[in-house]
Amino acid sequence: MLPIAILAAAMPASRAATIFSDNFDGDGSDLDGATPDVTTGVNWVASANFNRNGTTGDGPGSATLAFTPANGFTYTLDATYGGLSANSGDTDWFAVGFVNGQSSASGTNERFITGNVVGSAWMMARGDFNLTTNNTFLGTGQLGSGNYGLGEGGGDNTGQSWSLSPPESTVDLRIVLDTTGGTGNWTATWYAKRPSDGSYTLVRSTESLLTGATITAVGLARSNPGVSGTVESFSLVSAVPEPSTVLLLALAGIPLLRRRR
Repeated sequence: MLPIAILAAAMPASRAATIFSDNFDGDGSDLDGATPDVTTGVNWVASANFNRNGTTGDGPGSATLAFTPANGFTYTLDATYGGLSANSGDTDWFAVGFVNGQSSASGTNERFITGNVVGSAWMMARGDFNLTTNNTFLGTGQLGSGNYGLGEGGGDNTGQSWSLSPPESTVDLRIVLDTTGGTGNWTATWYAKRPSDGSYTLVRSTESLLTGATITAVGLARSNPGVSGTVESFSLVSAVPEPSTVLLLALAGIPLLRRRR
């Protein structure tokens, strides 16, 4: 009978699969209707403010891919924004997140806060990165300046600010959605990274999603004309977590049970 440690080493830590991936290497036409580099059969639904080469226009809106999470996985959502800039003190932003709804319209009702495309677990980076008031969110709804945290389930979970110092004009944003706890026990964790960083920095610790939060898509958002930048990459990867100790013990005991018969 193999020792449990050998069994653990012999088994894969996880089974990962890329659900979506896009490097935005197309032309300057509208992203709406475009097919990502890797897809599960769905195309982008996007406002005219997002283009196939990653450049962005002047107004607010979103770009999303239809997606519904399932229990038993960890989903890693990544986006890289480059060339972030804004006038000094301007609070406009770019975002990435797990959301409810899709829209190809431009406007404030399509940008994760409220309306047609609303956030369940999302985060944003300001164009003026020196503001140090980038935010992470659970849920939607405007509670005041810079706070969008009234959850779909009725809970109040305001945004939490984060910063990386010194700031840089390119930033990687990451949200890990863990559904292994089953329905009603999903969690989210938020990370960020600059080009000069060796690894991602935890910017908001793991928290439970608000009861009643709905996820039907993943994607990007742009707040207002005051921010400029380019989407350099976007991806969603799923993984089945490591086998539990209980499972390893069960596997280890199978030969012994057979021997005793």
